[in-house]
Amino acid sequence: MKKFMLLCLSIFVLGGTFPSVYAQFHGNLFVGDNQSQSGAAIAIRPLSNPIVLGSTTISPGLFRSRAISYPDNGNLGNFNVIRYDFGGNNTRILAAANSSSNSLVGVAGTCRIGGDVADDAFFADVAENVSSDAQQMVLVSNPGTDRATKVIELQDNSFVVVGSNTNGTVGTSWVMRLGNRPNYDLKFYLTLGNLTGPSSGGEGANGVVQAVDGSILVAGTTFQSSSNAQGSVYIARISTLGVLQEYHTYTIGGGVLAPRVTDMARLNNGSLVLVGNTNIPNDADHYGFIMQVSSDLATATFQEVLQPGVNTFGQEFNAVTVLQNTDTYFIAGMTQRLLSGAINEDGLIIKVLPVGGPQIAKANDVNNGQEQFLDIVVWRDLTTVEAVGTASLLPSGISGPGGNNIFTQQTNLNLDACVERGVSLEFNIRPVTHATPVPVTSTSNPTRSATLTLSEVSMEQKLGCQSAPRLANPHDPTDAQFLPQLITDPLRSVATLHLGKHATHAQVSLSDPKGRLIRQWILSDPDLEIALDDLPAGLYLVSVLHGTHPSTLKLSVQ
Repeated sequence: MKKFMLLCLSIFVLGGTFPSVYAQFHGNLFVGDNQSQSGAAIAIRPLSNPIVLGSTTISPGLFRSRAISYPDNGNLGNFNVIRYDFGGNNTRILAAANSSSNSLVGVAGTCRIGGDVADDAFFADVAENVSSDAQQMVLVSNPGTDRATKVIELQDNSFVVVGSNTNGTVGTSWVMRLGNRPNYDLKFYLTLGNLTGPSSGGEGANGVVQAVDGSILVAGTTFQSSSNAQGSVYIARISTLGVLQEYHTYTIGGGVLAPRVTDMARLNNGSLVLVGNTNIPNDADHYGFIMQVSSDLATATFQEVLQPGVNTFGQEFNAVTVLQNTDTYFIAGMTQRLLSGAINEDGLIIKVLPVGGPQIAKANDVNNGQEQFLDIVVWRDLTTVEAVGTASLLPSGISGPGGNNIFTQQTNLNLDACVERGVSLEFNIRPVTHATPVPVTSTSNPTRSATLTLSEVSMEQKLGCQSAPRLANPHDPTDAQFLPQLITDPLRSVATLHLGKHATHAQVSLSDPKGRLIRQWILSDPDLEIALDDLPAGLYLVSVLHGTHPSTLKLSVQ
């Protein structure tokens, strides 16, 4: 049996005082039309508030939906909601592009035509005050089910839409570029993968950004034959003419199951951050992950995110956004916890700094309901973060037929909000194997046009909590006495880090004898148990940061 010995508390640095900075917060805002809603997305505009988009069912008991959009006015005024109909069939928004226009935002999603049983992907421009019924809609129609998952507007004001097509059990990724307003002419349509069997394409494209050199970077997941299959993450570089220039795969080791990319963003330094989910062994739920890829796509780091000491509850990471001109980014999704014996889902936001890794994780629990965030942006004022999602347990005055309503949460850059809950998360470093295989590719012209019928509808709104000024940096002034303790238990092969009342949003990292990062944590609990069974003998460093107070403890594993 290994023996563990705490050597000493080697470094203790006292930081300065914390400023009393106040800010205004908008709180939780619900929007509903007494129907079930889904697919919340948000897009920022140059001079106006963001536009929030989503889908709402047309009547109780029916699965068809209508796409909706409305301006995000925070707590001010009523929502001017436009509903988009397409021949009485299903139209569901899944993504929106940050826009160069104050009135129009490109959106993408799925729709179903006539008696079809498979979905087609679509692209359209929508706004909160459209006055014309003749809105052009671009359809992507192939055999199988087409799903548009992300859309961006390029620097030349053209649009790129990515998604997947599933025909049977195997799918392909596809990338489409459309010309700018108002013609949206097809520039190219490129597929990655093979419909007849396992291939380098696989489960579809779920992330897209424009690179510094103007090329298009697309991220997704390669084919996985079962829920526990390994699979790989891929990134493809494609020219604006539709030529595949590079293709990279990243296979994740260390027991990670079926990584699935959900979003990608480009940092100020040119590198990429990808977020998504992995499978929990023998469980239908997921762990989140964060993957950073160098600007040349040659190297990558991968962190699988768990909850300390828990292997049956997980998270979902659904979206990522970058604070402009920085390498700081924000992740939106949900996390699970036990509440009165049942699994409860809370909307989750994480802030990640370029140095020191994950910094803050906060969850929003509204009426003890089931919530998750599906998209996130930083406003152009560079001080407001907004996440949008759905909540299934609704406040009085808003109701749906056993379903969800869209809600938004606006915070400052420290994620302070009127409804929040601390979250403990563990970030485990996993090995990554990089390769550059040659994928199966093809080009075609599967698109056609249609028109949308527009109508204004009445939507109810309700504040989950009122706007109120609060401390933007609410740290305990007794932090000057912060002294973490590390206690080892050889019989249990664990070391317990005790933080006491200083646990809220403390950051902890474990490094090996060579200084390489092994694990990271964000803590809201007073104690952290660090499993040591898988650590080779040697001297390890446990670093703790709370506010501006760093501490480093040495741990000997024999």
